[in-house]
Amino acid sequence: MLTEYSSYYAKNCIDDDPYTTCSTFGGTNPWLSVELLATAPTVTGVEVYNPHYTDNPDYTGALLKGAWGSKVQNQHTVWQRLRDFEVWVGSSSGHKGTLCVAATAPATEGPFVHACNTATGIVGKFVTIKLPGYGRLLQLGEVRVIV
Repeated sequence: MLTEYSSYYAKNCIDDDPYTTCSTFGGTNPWLSVELLATAPTVTGVEVYNPHYTDNPDYTGALLKGAWGSKVQNQHTVWQRLRDFEVWVGSSSGHKGTLCVAATAPATEGPFVHACNTATGIVGKFVTIKLPGYGRLLQLGEVRVIV
């Protein structure tokens, strides 16, 4: 992950629990890379979740406030942060490598399942979720790589 915000660590996005969250500070082209355990597996797609919301006002309020420390926003606004995103498969963390898919996520919790835009998948050691553009904040509930 390019940067981590507070206790929303990158590892929270790969803990098989969509109720935990990872988050960047925001900025230009924020990204999260997932290192795959197998040696250069063939990636055929990805499953992405927006942050999950609970009835706990401390937890939800912190997520909605975001990395900028701004006023509390509604969950729809936070879910819109993912919107246009890219999935890359490559040989190193943060490295673009080969584009798996460029997609637009609706402002819902998900999951959003996207197949790579190739018939056979893409071989690589790292899968990177990237939000292209300036002033973007990457907040995810979970990322699952499909091999």
